[in-house]
Amino acid sequence: MQLLIHPVVRPYASLITLVMDPGGVPIFLISTLARHTRNLANDPRAAILVDGTGGESADGGDPLQGARLTLSGIAEETKDLAMRRRFLARQAQAAFYVDFQDFSFWRLQVEGAHLIGGFGRIVDLEPGDLLIPLAGAEAVVEAEEGIVAHMNADHADAIALYAQGFGGLATEPEAPGWLMTGLDPEGFDLARGTEAL
Repeated sequence: MQLLIHPVVRPYASLITLVMDPGGVPIFLISTLARHTRNLANDPRAAILVDGTGGESADGGDPLQGARLTLSGIAEETKDLAMRRRFLARQAQAAFYVDFQDFSFWRLQVEGAHLIGGFGRIVDLEPGDLLIPLAGAEAVVEAEEGIVAHMNADHADAIALYAQGFGGLATEPEAPGWLMTGLDPEGFDLARGTEAL
């Protein structure tokens, strides 16, 4: 007689950092030493909660009054080097461990989403409501790395103006320290430390 003992399968939540690829697909860097990576290897179904509340509501009160988005779908490992560059541009702290052998990049193929815009403001979304169509934008996606590098190297003043004008930071005289981290058919991403626009 053989006794087989199966592990108990339970939902498991973990904190991760992420970026979006040019089409809006979430990309994250995780370690095989982590339970969440081992779980995904056995069952790739996953959900990512993107918390826009910063831990509290816009008025400083109940965080349940703030916005958050749950993305659900299938997680899969990706070897796309463009995702590495894009991830490190936005999550610079990951440069410390990105090359450890146990780390790899994953993407969530979004199958649906649940948006809570505050108390009682709830809507389910389809992938087409969130993802950016890339058909016809291949040249933009291909040129992204060069454009971002050029803007950061040669046009820091323009990036500061973008941060002021588009980010509502008009009170900062020069908005120093902003970098362009990504570009897609709908616009660009800026970051300064942990701040993002």
